[in-house]
Amino acid sequence: MNALLERAWLGEWYGVQVYGALAEAREDRGEREMLRELTALESFVLGEITVALAALGDEVDPVNVAYEAEADIASHSHDEWHDLLGWIRADAEVALNDYALLPELTTNDPDLAHLADLVCAHERALISFTERAQTGEEDALSDVRALMQSSEGE
Repeated sequence: MNALLERAWLGEWYGVQVYGALAEAREDRGEREMLRELTALESFVLGEITVALAALGDEVDPVNVAYEAEADIASHSHDEWHDLLGWIRADAEVALNDYALLPELTTNDPDLAHLADLVCAHERALISFTERAQTGEEDALSDVRALMQSSEGE
């Protein structure tokens, strides 16, 4: 279970770096703002995982993921919006698949079970966002915002 939480932490750290940099690279204000909201979600989930790992006496070094983040930022900074959304979606689908066992592994600990649900829900929210944004839905971020709002109340 710790290995999966560490992997999730690395994924969120990566997301904060990449989505943040991609947001700043966008010329379109609306695209930039949407990516900033994704960055906020990644940052929130990263914080929650950080707290859980600290409670478990575990910490993660992002050095290897940092190189991947730098390469992906360079590779995708100038993507067309539709292509960038497809790339984000594919990445979130892989992550969701990677974390699929996390809820099952945490059933005996309510705090970790909640975290596992959050980790998976945030990947689903990213996927939903990309699907809605690709079709031009006005509120493509509705699932991202709903997840953030539900987490604020806890």
